[in-house]
Amino acid sequence: MSSRPATLPPQDNATTALYRAALGPVGASYYLRVFGRFDEAGLPGPAWNTMAACFTLGWLIYRRLWGAAFSYAVLLAGLAAALWFQVGPWMDWSDQARWAAAAALAAALWLLPGFYANVLLHGELRRRMTEAVREVATVQQARERLAAQASGPALLGLLVFMYLVLASAAAGWWWQQSRGRPLPVTALIAPPAAAPVVTAVAAAEVPPPVAPPAEVAPPATPPTPPAVSAVETAAVEPPPGPPPGPLSAPPPAAVAEPATDEPIRPRIRGHGVAVGMFADASNAQRVEARLRDAGLPVLSDPVESSRGTLTRVRVGPFADKAAADAAARQIRGLGLEARVYGP
Repeated sequence: MSSRPATLPPQDNATTALYRAALGPVGASYYLRVFGRFDEAGLPGPAWNTMAACFTLGWLIYRRLWGAAFSYAVLLAGLAAALWFQVGPWMDWSDQARWAAAAALAAALWLLPGFYANVLLHGELRRRMTEAVREVATVQQARERLAAQASGPALLGLLVFMYLVLASAAAGWWWQQSRGRPLPVTALIAPPAAAPVVTAVAAAEVPPPVAPPAEVAPPATPPTPPAVSAVETAAVEPPPGPPPGPLSAPPPAAVAEPATDEPIRPRIRGHGVAVGMFADASNAQRVEARLRDAGLPVLSDPVESSRGTLTRVRVGPFADKAAADAAARQIRGLGLEARVYGP
């Protein structure tokens, strides 16, 4: 009689041992439960894996799924290059469409590995187990072969360290870029308004209204004035001089001066790109320097607001919208905001 326990068939015990050897010491109990359900059903199905969803590339490398890891890395590199160099059909989409596409892509990159990573790993481990059993004579030798191929804590520690380095680098880059990011004011979204300039120009062109001359009564026989002394007559009568002429409007230069001390900024004709409104003048100067180094025509002027004097930075003007769109893509490539406006 055999001394093997009767709770599980011999083949199930051997299969479980091979699974455990192929999985390695990390997470074996979780995967054994999932793979047991797969084998009972005869067909693997969706099963949530948090580590595969949140750290997909690292999980694929740790489980030695090299083909899937290479494909996933190429996909991420292509997306990063498209965003960095501002290429792709989505550059002509609206902001709402871009955000919707980005949300859908992020959900796909998170949900698909989360639900189907176990299916991929189950199929790969079954292939490895079959090859190991065919190439050796006993199950124990197959287990030793699979255990030698499995990943251990050393590779897991290296992957965790790499993720920490990448996260620190990304946080540092984001912080460096945010130092020169403009304030999120309303003027950044809409094209710059030129209403005060138009008002000042109109006021300079239109002369002020002239009061109508007083109505002159028809000549009539004046009443006999009372007798006054010579001193009173000299005090009342105005000194002799030329007769008053018709009222004339003051010269335009007298009314063209603005009522306040705010300088009149000329209106820029043509298309342009609004980069941002800065409360700190030093930040505005750094952004202007970056734009000029990139060979872009920079326009800078102060704007009064409820938060004090802001510095508005624009690029332009351009003859058509195509040139403004090209400049906007170049500005976004520098890590700055860019909003195209028309004449």
